Amino acid sequence: MKAIRKIFNKFFSNIYAVMIGMFVISFTIFAIIVEGVGYLAFTSSFTDEYKESVYKSDLVASNYMEYMPEIDKWRGVGGSILDKYYNGYFTDHQNFDKEHPFDFDNIEKSAKAFFDLIGVTDEELAAVDPKLFLEYDKIPEPGDHNYYSRMYYTIDNIAYAYSHVKQNLHLLADSQNLSVIYFIIPDEGYKTYTSIINCPSSKSGYTAWELGSKHDTSPGGYEEAFKRIYEEGSEKEIIVRDKDLNGAKPHVTAMVPIYENGYEKADRGKIVGILCAQRFMDELITSRRNFVQGVTAITVMLLIILTVLVIRFIKKRVIIPLEKVSKEAERFAHETSRSGDATLTEDVGTIREIKSLASAIEKMEDDTLKNIDEITCMTRNSERMGYEVSLASQIQQGMLPVKEKDLKYDPRYDVHALMDPAKEVGGDFFDFFMVDDDHIAILVADVSDKGVAAAFFMAITKTLIKSRAKLGGSASEILTYTDRLVAEKNPAGMFVTVWLGIVDLNTGYVNACNAGHDYPAIMTERDGYTIEKVQHGPPVGFIPGMDFIEYDYSLKPGDRIFLYTDGLPEAKAVNGDRFGTDRMLELLNKNKDKSNKDIVKLMKNSVFGFAGDEPQFDDITMMSFTYYGKTQDEEKKEEAVSETKETETKVGGITLTEVTFEEITPEE
Repeated sequence: MKAIRKIFNKFFSNIYAVMIGMFVISFTIFAIIVEGVGYLAFTSSFTDEYKESVYKSDLVASNYMEYMPEIDKWRGVGGSILDKYYNGYFTDHQNFDKEHPFDFDNIEKSAKAFFDLIGVTDEELAAVDPKLFLEYDKIPEPGDHNYYSRMYYTIDNIAYAYSHVKQNLHLLADSQNLSVIYFIIPDEGYKTYTSIINCPSSKSGYTAWELGSKHDTSPGGYEEAFKRIYEEGSEKEIIVRDKDLNGAKPHVTAMVPIYENGYEKADRGKIVGILCAQRFMDELITSRRNFVQGVTAITVMLLIILTVLVIRFIKKRVIIPLEKVSKEAERFAHETSRSGDATLTEDVGTIREIKSLASAIEKMEDDTLKNIDEITCMTRNSERMGYEVSLASQIQQGMLPVKEKDLKYDPRYDVHALMDPAKEVGGDFFDFFMVDDDHIAILVADVSDKGVAAAFFMAITKTLIKSRAKLGGSASEILTYTDRLVAEKNPAGMFVTVWLGIVDLNTGYVNACNAGHDYPAIMTERDGYTIEKVQHGPPVGFIPGMDFIEYDYSLKPGDRIFLYTDGLPEAKAVNGDRFGTDRMLELLNKNKDKSNKDIVKLMKNSVFGFAGDEPQFDDITMMSFTYYGKTQDEEKKEEAVSETKETETKVGGITLTEVTFEEITPEE
């Protein structure tokens, strides 16, 4: 397989081979189209003639159907008896009569012997329709002295008519190269039909159907043809069946109606059935094959002659000049310098397109040498910009706090946060810092844009909030101050949504302000995580001079606050679904006993797992804060300090202060 692929690739890497190959392919396609049109015209004409010949054979066969009034009698005798009569007697009746002469002096005995010789049993005789004997005074019954003779005379007349028709149809089928001629009566609805006469040719390989046998109507239009004959007065139906054959050969079937008064138009009466003539399509298929083989042979001969002529022309006028152009292009690719020889356009012949190509190569060489210097300069600038963006990303990440590095250990709380930008740098940010020894500020914010501009705006806003919070004041005052300063110098009209909360680590009291940000998820021991929806103000920098509404609530030890930006609930899956706050709350409540770090990690994995291959379109930031409050040991130490007693003593003019502590037991 590799060797074949190598040869194939080598062939298509050579323009000489490609052009010759394209000519051969083009000529072949043209020849196939011409051959196809000729084939369709030939086969269409020949197929019509073929179908018409089958129809004419069917018309000839209809002339033998003069015994149609006898059909009911044929069915009354039964197909088994009629076929035994035909095969056992009629087809060779002259020799049969010589070998088994009929004794008219003992008709009853001779009739019994006749039935035995052709294989007709008493049971089959007993099954003959009694209506056939209505013209007699008495219906024959087994045991009558003339039972077999009466049966013989009645059956002989009926079977002779049947056999005469069947023999003629057999001879016609063989002489007209038909596979089978058969006469049927379709049942109501045309889904099935009853076989009356079935005469396959000796070469067809078919087995004759017995008179009265039922068969399903074949697919391929037979049912519709029956309907047109019986209901629409059609006198001619032809079916070409070359698929859904169930093992049979492709064939053409012609159908004509048979009337009770014959076929002549003036004598038509009620339709008694349909006469069908079938012929295999072997001749048609062979003719098609011979046509294709002949046209193909002529096409191949022409192709060989034209290919030789085209090869000579292409090599001299096209290939050699193109090789010169190719060598010059290859030389320039390696040397990247102008050639000192004569110009290329003077050495590539007279074909306009090749001369234009040579001229373009020369111009390309000049332009390339000029562009190399420009690209080199642009590459240096691009590398520098990429480095600066990478450095900006590192600086931004470095501005975000890390508890273990930026805060002292304090058992009264725990916090963990994460920011995952959609680009190299993002517009989301979070912060947590101690305002004083007993108060911590926590916040999450989302700038209205992304990229470097949003990162720059984020750095300014973060610095303003933190510096103002260190001076004290409520959350509303801090954001009002920040909004005023941001609005003063904001030509781009950017804004930032902020949720800011200041937590008293001793009491759990929270003073919060929401500037157009997503509502936080608050966890309590009783309710678990829920979304706290309270009134909030506009984003910072959005409407200068607006008041920011603050609110407060109390946390109990073990309560949590989960903050996030809109990139989390709006994360989109491949099918368009959003992650949403319902999934967020479900995950939080399932994992409310886990640490803040684990919760943030689980939430991130869940969001990105939900999104799958869908690209991240917004920054994702989240923070989990847990309030623990003061421990029992700290409370006892404070109680001990409050019960301290001081005594003063003057010694040599110096006042001494005596401090005593009362022992406090664990039970107290």
